[in-house]
Amino acid sequence: LEALQIVTMDRFAEMTGSTVFVSDYIYSDAHLYDDLTESYRKGLAQCDRALAAACDKVLEAAYTNRAEAIRIAEELNVGALQCEAIRRRTYMFYNLLARLDASFLPLIYRMEDILKEEGEDYSRYSQKSKEEIASCVSIALTIKSVLDTPLLTDDGVLTDASEKIIDSAGQKCNAYEHP
Repeated sequence: LEALQIVTMDRFAEMTGSTVFVSDYIYSDAHLYDDLTESYRKGLAQCDRALAAACDKVLEAAYTNRAEAIRIAEELNVGALQCEAIRRRTYMFYNLLARLDASFLPLIYRMEDILKEEGEDYSRYSQKSKEEIASCVSIALTIKSVLDTPLLTDDGVLTDASEKIIDSAGQKCNAYEHP
């Protein structure tokens, strides 16, 4: 009968999914009791041990699940930080390319005017026209360098090269904007 009650409580806990068993720990008192009460205390102690063993299994699983959830949350947080860093770097590239384009477009128009005014023979261009053509080519090469620079490694990590190109191309862009 004792074993049947323990199995029944254990099964009940499994069936309900979340059960709390409360025991008054009468078996832990230091008093002397009559034989019937002592039998009750021993039976209660056996029930508590059996339930504690079952609860420890569930509790252990809950702690394992919690630890796994915390680990996943930490990984997701790292991933979110990496995504934010990638977004910031992408925005820096976008701003840099927009600034370069703002300097490049007028030079393209000026280069078209030079071709119309001075022809196709570069050796006959004025010094000022040659400098404007050189500036146009320099910006075009800077834009190409930016576009050719990988933003991420194959593993999805930001490259050092993308940070360096932003610095170096940004300095060139400043020089184009403020000659």
